[in-house]
Amino acid sequence: MTHDVFAGRSKHPESHSPDCGPSGGPSTGTSREPGAEQADRRGAEPEFSRHIGVDFRARPSESCDDTPHAVASEQGTPAGLAKAAVGLTWGAICSDDIRRSLDIAVSSSVLVLSAPLMLIIAILVRLDSPGPAIFRHHRIGINRRRTDARPLYSGPERRTRQGYGKPFALYKFRTMYTDARERFPELYAYNYSDEELYTLPIKILVGPRDRGEPGDSQIEVGSESYADPRVTRVGRWLRRTSLDEIPNFVNVLKGDMHLVGPRPDMEDNIHYYAPHQLRKFDVKPGITGLAQIRGRGKLTFHQTNEFDLEYVERRSLRMDIMILLRTIGVLSRREGAY
Repeated sequence: MTHDVFAGRSKHPESHSPDCGPSGGPSTGTSREPGAEQADRRGAEPEFSRHIGVDFRARPSESCDDTPHAVASEQGTPAGLAKAAVGLTWGAICSDDIRRSLDIAVSSSVLVLSAPLMLIIAILVRLDSPGPAIFRHHRIGINRRRTDARPLYSGPERRTRQGYGKPFALYKFRTMYTDARERFPELYAYNYSDEELYTLPIKILVGPRDRGEPGDSQIEVGSESYADPRVTRVGRWLRRTSLDEIPNFVNVLKGDMHLVGPRPDMEDNIHYYAPHQLRKFDVKPGITGLAQIRGRGKLTFHQTNEFDLEYVERRSLRMDIMILLRTIGVLSRREGAY
């Protein structure tokens, strides 16, 4: 069976008109070659595929993969491959549709089932320290040049605030004091050395770094000696159990995030990225990802980005499901949660 990807229909041997040959051209009336019937059963190659040098014959087993459903022949030209790329998006579209459906189903279920727990957490947060229960933090999402979404900023601010991706408000339960920035301004400088970026666990990097030494990858981030003074009592419990992340599912429902993807980063951190690491913004961020099941808060800044980049390069529905399943075990063991 051969798919005419431009016309959106299939060509079967039975569907050929009487005055057309297998290739779609006029019949010459000559006798058919010995293997013609077998070729018809496999499906004839579309006329345009011979011109651009690409074999478009479908592979049923890959009908919903993330990869294009065509194989470039040895005679493929750059122009032909460019044309092929335009028409060969069925796999990606199919995967994106399934991924979005999964996002909506899971996030809706989690928010409904956890509503009583979320109410209790909100009350505890309000009783523990003054301020709102929900914290909205600006993070950077998918590369804005890959979407047609209306930007959040305009004028001169847009060029400086949206250089890498689309900003959005990430929802979390508040775990810090509302006046933490005024009380601990030194913890919001976001100035890192190259050594710190490669050696310090990321929780120490963005926290009280004076309590750790570069190169000490075995420090106990969650111990009392390294406790972040900005975090409240209830906030420490929420972070250890990862319950502060439950409102992230609102972002998934809104379409800001996927269930699986690189964790959205702060704008202040992005200028420390290596150029190739900016590719992590080619996909939407997620609640969990490859870095979250391979160390989470114990990883260094660049280790986290490299795992995110690996996910972008290997991304598939099968991989997403594997990460979701492994995340359950990571959460139950509280690995890397501080």
